[in-house]
Amino acid sequence: MFRLQAKKLVNGNAKVIIAIATPSAISAATAATGKNIPVVYCAVTDASQVANFRNMTGTSDVPDFNAQLELVTAFFNRDDLKIGVLMSTEESSDPAQLFALKEAAKAYSGMEIVEEVVADITTIDVKVNSLVDKKVDCIVNILDNTIVGKLQSILSIANNAGIPVFGSEIEQVKA
Repeated sequence: MFRLQAKKLVNGNAKVIIAIATPSAISAATAATGKNIPVVYCAVTDASQVANFRNMTGTSDVPDFNAQLELVTAFFNRDDLKIGVLMSTEESSDPAQLFALKEAAKAYSGMEIVEEVVADITTIDVKVNSLVDKKVDCIVNILDNTIVGKLQSILSIANNAGIPVFGSEIEQVKA
């Protein structure tokens, strides 16, 4: 889908392409390569994935996990927390985000990051229930379109279990 849209923009003689998220940025840069069309991206979490394109620049949306964990520990008034995280195999930036979250967690005594990997949107409810069964204190959402696509279901399951969910961007927080 992204490739088709990117080719349409290139064939339409776009002067610049603005792409949101990694898949669309890569598709746009690939389609625009050799056409002298710059690509500006936003919401790309792992910029190393687009680093090989010379026609591309943009901004990252990596959450400040240090600040996020500061908020979470203040909420609970303790730092020996078991924090659940859902990670999708469909999102290429998830491993980098999970790594950054685990690095930030090292600053807290006894904090544990419990990850559940989802294969696609249909497995999310099962994985949230698994986090509930593992008795996590809370769930921290990383930036992941697959996970956020089922945010209402995640919130419903977690809230029924009395587990708070912390979002990584404003739209998740609003929900």
